[in-house]
Amino acid sequence: MANTIPDPGSAIPIQQLFYGGAGAVTGGVGGVLNTVWGHVLAVVFGILGGLAVLMLFYGGIQYITAGASPDGTKKARQTITNAVTGIIILTAAYAILAVIYGIANFFATNL
Repeated sequence: MANTIPDPGSAIPIQQLFYGGAGAVTGGVGGVLNTVWGHVLAVVFGILGGLAVLMLFYGGIQYITAGASPDGTKKARQTITNAVTGIIILTAAYAILAVIYGIANFFATNL
């Protein structure tokens, strides 16, 4: 089923264009599901990214307050390494999901 561009003379609410619906360019339930998943993923990535940055700050504070203690600095370095690894994994996951979403969106609109 090919998507059609609505008649410019007909009034279409802006919500219908962005969230799908009869006569919208994206159309149907897919538009609503895309926005719901987009919002859920934005919240999840925001929370996880914030926690990773907080862990990075926590590791920095641990490192500063460790003084000359080898165990303290080792623990702080491990916390910082884990936080940076988490940030890298989050960035990679976001990029992978963006590519998958782009491919799926391409096929949904062009087939």
